[in-house]
Amino acid sequence: MGIVLHIGPINSRGGMSRTIKAMIDNPPDGWSAFGLESHVDGSPWSKLRVWRKSLRRLNHMVSDLGVDIIHVHTASDISWLRKRSFIKRSLKLGIPVVVSIHAGDFHEFCASSFGLFGLDVRNTMANENVFPVSLSSKGKDLFSQWTGTSTIIVPNFVMRPKKINSQKNRKFGRLLFVGRDSKEKRVTLAIQIANALHSRGLDTSLVLAGVEKDSRSLRDARNGVDVDARGWLDQTSVSELIDSSWSLLVTSEYEALPMCVIEAMSSGLPIIGSEAIEGLFSNSGIIVNSNDPEIWALRISELLEDHDKWQSLSKSGPRESTIFDADRVRESWLILYNS
Repeated sequence: MGIVLHIGPINSRGGMSRTIKAMIDNPPDGWSAFGLESHVDGSPWSKLRVWRKSLRRLNHMVSDLGVDIIHVHTASDISWLRKRSFIKRSLKLGIPVVVSIHAGDFHEFCASSFGLFGLDVRNTMANENVFPVSLSSKGKDLFSQWTGTSTIIVPNFVMRPKKINSQKNRKFGRLLFVGRDSKEKRVTLAIQIANALHSRGLDTSLVLAGVEKDSRSLRDARNGVDVDARGWLDQTSVSELIDSSWSLLVTSEYEALPMCVIEAMSSGLPIIGSEAIEGLFSNSGIIVNSNDPEIWALRISELLEDHDKWQSLSKSGPRESTIFDADRVRESWLILYNS
């Protein structure tokens, strides 16, 4: 029985934590998985304390569990600076390291500061016992300059829903946004789209899962616009919204492989998204290559009036999402772990 230790923000808010938890709960056949927390939501001091404590714990966990592989999950910026310390410590312990990159803007981080961060990434990934992983082919194309041509592609996985809801079981016109209230998610664009739809007299609503009611991003919402900020929700609540909404709205500037997208595809929820998720599907949604909320509103209004188009997108989702099936992705991890 092989032992893999996942290192990342296991209990923090965000899609990465959900991915890591799913991998710990569903390891490849013949493997057992454990987790080591590298991050905590809270003050800078609490983040520093958890990071230092986890670095110390790493030595003991490797020894006590008999760890065969360490799987590090990283975003960009500070996340990478934390994770590189775990990578280097793991290599000193003689343990191979798999590094999954969860940030859609990782390439821009590498190119920043005159490429100094990228040089650090390149030198780290060049070690023969480090195995870089991208969540998508698009990510590999963007990152491989820094992570190396040996970067492999293994996506996030999704557990198939037992039932796929038809349009009649969904709230017509409800747009669902899932994500943190961060700059790259562009919550303000989602609000502006809701405003534009309201101006057109369309019966739509916007549910924001992950955005608090007191968020400054909501200040641009016009009177009469139906915007419902639900705050941070657990997975069950998000799944219920995916099952009952009319479309998933993804306005992000950058994405790697958002869990909400593959969950929406799997459940038959059409996606209306930015170019950040272009290439993740062919016929499961609509890509809007514009920052103009009026253009987004136009594309959404066209879909509201075209039942057959909505139905076609909905039916394509489950078919296209088979590449994210848990058993299929677990097989990819099995091959990598055993190599």
